[in-house]
Amino acid sequence: IPISHLYLEWSFSGFDGKDIRLESGLNLSSLSSVEKISINEGRLEQEFTEEEVTGLINYGIKSPRFKELWLDNCKLPSSINPDIIPEESRSKNVKVISSSEARFLDLMSGQWRKPDDIQTITEMCSGYLVIHRDTSESVQRSVIEFLWKHPIMTFPYTG
Repeated sequence: IPISHLYLEWSFSGFDGKDIRLESGLNLSSLSSVEKISINEGRLEQEFTEEEVTGLINYGIKSPRFKELWLDNCKLPSSINPDIIPEESRSKNVKVISSSEARFLDLMSGQWRKPDDIQTITEMCSGYLVIHRDTSESVQRSVIEFLWKHPIMTFPYTG
């Protein structure tokens, strides 16, 4: 069964170097058809390590179709050593996005950056637009400003 989008909601426990560990104690081996991995974790107290982020990238790129890693409600390291970011992720132009912070990982520098081009912003806002009460005021303001500047675009949203 081809799985194009793996969405782990409150079930991610860690990465053991090969498989994703789930809260249940089970391991999830790589999926050859996955294009997108989304993790909604709620680990705001415990920070993801650089190794976990790069491990998830490595896990994804085992699939020839992998394009995106979305991390939501995850406390992420302020940067990632670019030397440990897999070269294959750069050549495949994999997108690593922190949706709760409205930032993407620059795979060359290892820095989290705010998008400054309409294509990236559109991708980050595609699908459902969620404005959560815990979303920072600056991110909420940016979203509202974007919607006012681009009124012809319509977004399904939850709030």
